[in-house]
Amino acid sequence: MILSNRILRIALLSAAMVLTLAACGESEQSDADPSPEPEPTATEASSDTEDPSASDDEAEGLMPTPVTGDEDQIDDAMLEEETEDPGWVDYDFEVLATDLDIPWELVFLPNGDMFITERPGTVRLMRDGELQDDPILEFDDVAHERGAEGGLLGMTLHPEFEDNSWIYFYYTYEDDDEWRNRVVRYTVDGTDFNDREIIIDDMPGAFTHNGGRIKFGPDDKLYVTLGDAQRQDDSQDVDILVSKILRLNDDGTFPEDNPFDDSPVYANGLRNPQGISWHPETGELYSNQHGPTGNDEVNLIEPGANYGWPDMEGFDGEVQDDFTLPVMASGEHTWAPSGSTFYDGDVFPQWRNEYLMAGLRSVTLYRINFTGAEPEMGPIVQGEFGRLRTVVQGPDGLLYLLTSNRDERQEPQEGDDRLVRIIPVE
Repeated sequence: MILSNRILRIALLSAAMVLTLAACGESEQSDADPSPEPEPTATEASSDTEDPSASDDEAEGLMPTPVTGDEDQIDDAMLEEETEDPGWVDYDFEVLATDLDIPWELVFLPNGDMFITERPGTVRLMRDGELQDDPILEFDDVAHERGAEGGLLGMTLHPEFEDNSWIYFYYTYEDDDEWRNRVVRYTVDGTDFNDREIIIDDMPGAFTHNGGRIKFGPDDKLYVTLGDAQRQDDSQDVDILVSKILRLNDDGTFPEDNPFDDSPVYANGLRNPQGISWHPETGELYSNQHGPTGNDEVNLIEPGANYGWPDMEGFDGEVQDDFTLPVMASGEHTWAPSGSTFYDGDVFPQWRNEYLMAGLRSVTLYRINFTGAEPEMGPIVQGEFGRLRTVVQGPDGLLYLLTSNRDERQEPQEGDDRLVRIIPVE
């Protein structure tokens, strides 16, 4: 199924003209409307004064899917996309798979297969463009509840997968009535998973704020994002594995050049990071995280840096000398950012070297350009598919999205959850 983006673009321009003529006086949308408002720049401070213990997008109740093209979705960033650009490639959306059960991560195998994790604890296979009926792997010890944020989350292939066939998973489990998180490794043989090994274990978990993204960096080290697991008072303690980004060797041992001695910790003071990606030219590591209510952040991650949670959120709070400010923050608005990637393909030159970030409550796929004096942000997808869990660039240079509409945060539509591909059109 292909949904035309051309109709959306025409509707947006028409709606913008009507708004200009009408000069309506609304300046703020209600909390019940998840449609994003114009985003603040990196230098704008937030007026958010919510209790920092409040949950992020993922625990704010049912959010209706907005109608694409309504007035609350028109902003300057969208209209900037309509300018004539000789490098612009128009795009449409193609739904590749439906009826997924809260998918979280997607990886491509060298043979063209795709693996998809589902939070209840299953791994699904896409082969030759078809979602196979039965899971190829089931985790019988996954802790998962509808409406919670734990379960089977991150997944990544080893950089030398073609030689060693290693695949890694991050998931939540229960031990002595407490939720914990761990990373495990398997050897893949076709659709068989063998030689299970625990890479890192016994990390605090909770109903919400489990982080969960895992990726190998350009240094061939394994990076793991950890939320505060509802233990924000421990977030500043380097010895407690919450609110961190970890850096590990592929066997779970700690690299000798990590910033803290005999520790997996790479960065500290992050509330609930769920996206990490490296700039394809500079090699810089960027990460996005959920704020308490608004004040979502994009951070440039430096070894040993402290990003301030819970004392600082966004540009607000008690900014101490040893805290690192975010590159940009959402202020009083909500992105609810999850999976991310830098685009380095050739199919869509307008997004090359830009940071692409999936939004949950904002129901938006964002593009962020870091080359100017301040980051420039705009939407690629907005509202067509509901909550977006992650964005992945495929080996074909196309973009793949997973939705997250069956997690009891909004009413699912027929066919949810979905795997969606962004394709070029002439």
